[in-house]
Amino acid sequence: MFRVDRVVELDAPADVCFEYVADFDNWSQFMFGVKSLHPVGTLEQSSGTRLEAKVQLGPVGFKSGGYISDYEAPTFITVALDRGPICGYATWRFTPTGPRSARCAVGIEYELSNGLTGRALAKVINSILDPALRYTEGKLREQVLERYEARADLKDDAPSS
Repeated sequence: MFRVDRVVELDAPADVCFEYVADFDNWSQFMFGVKSLHPVGTLEQSSGTRLEAKVQLGPVGFKSGGYISDYEAPTFITVALDRGPICGYATWRFTPTGPRSARCAVGIEYELSNGLTGRALAKVINSILDPALRYTEGKLREQVLERYEARADLKDDAPSS
């Protein structure tokens, strides 16, 4: 099993960061290779909710499936992949570091299938892992900040009583 751990400093409150990551429609916007991620059946975000994903890593595209294995808003969410050529877990943990800042600790554990797709993915992942992580971190920082600033603008535009 492979493991990757990263820490990302974000310029928004922890609850805003959590809400952004917990909204699976956003994953295709910040997570390298994820083309779509959505709940199957119920739209409720809670432990046990099934998920389906489409992923494109270099020349290798595939469908994957999993579920939310742990969910505690606004602190952490763990997504488990149990179907497809990549199986494992991604845990996103949010800690406030100030009134307008948070730390996001991401832990990813994964293993690849032994088939042809798994072998092809191993070559692709080894060649793109560092740039893919930098891309994901940069997009996450950028988009969480945009969401937070948009919320702040809405509050500033609200009529006063």
